[in-house]
Amino acid sequence: MPEPARILVVDDDRRICELLVETLGAIGYQAEGAFNARTALKKIDTEKFDLVISDIVMPEISGIELLAELQKKKAGLPVVMITGNVYEDFLQGARSAGAAALLTKPFRISQIEQAMEEVLGKKSDAVVVLVVEDDPIFLEFLGDSLKTRGYAPLKACNAAQALKFAKEYPVRFAILDLNLPDLHGVELLNRLKRENPYLPVALITGQSFSETETTSAGAEWLLKKPFKLEELYRAIESVHPANFQHGEDGSAA
Repeated sequence: MPEPARILVVDDDRRICELLVETLGAIGYQAEGAFNARTALKKIDTEKFDLVISDIVMPEISGIELLAELQKKKAGLPVVMITGNVYEDFLQGARSAGAAALLTKPFRISQIEQAMEEVLGKKSDAVVVLVVEDDPIFLEFLGDSLKTRGYAPLKACNAAQALKFAKEYPVRFAILDLNLPDLHGVELLNRLKRENPYLPVALITGQSFSETETTSAGAEWLLKKPFKLEELYRAIESVHPANFQHGEDGSAA
């Protein structure tokens, strides 16, 4: 499988920068952040990135000036620019400077992902699978396993993030841990099903939970930890056979 695209996010608003880095990581990219243009330029000198996302209005060195420097240092490195300024002259200046794409704040993460896909030429038709698990190591393991299998995983560490993803992306299958920090898995399932009654859901748990309880909750599958990855793949395959790829079996603890 090809390595995920490496993205550098540049924004002097730390909250926005960190949120973008976290969210891009959750949807399958390798993302790093820089809180100013000088730090971004140092990272560009020592690391390889496939795309840069930069705010335009920043102190000392603006996003437009950063773009000009990047065009000298790394010709061909695409830059997606983001801004809260909606004046057309201002936006036209960013386009004229060579921005690969331009988004105005506030924007949905799905909008920036679409812009990135268009710039990188990597539009994916893979089935989107929502994975909700509060154990970060297990979450990464499941996400990586699904990506290797050919799916497009959305990794959420809590119910709030899962509900946000479900509103912005065409989720075709959901994997929900029962014990989440902000909401029980069954309640999350109910909320997801209210929005999409036909969404197939697999519940995963290491605790006692019966098949009868699973059916009553409205889930189609119950996987008891530790379970084999092949069990999970079979569940998704039963709904989306065209996306299933044969491969080695594995175990998910």
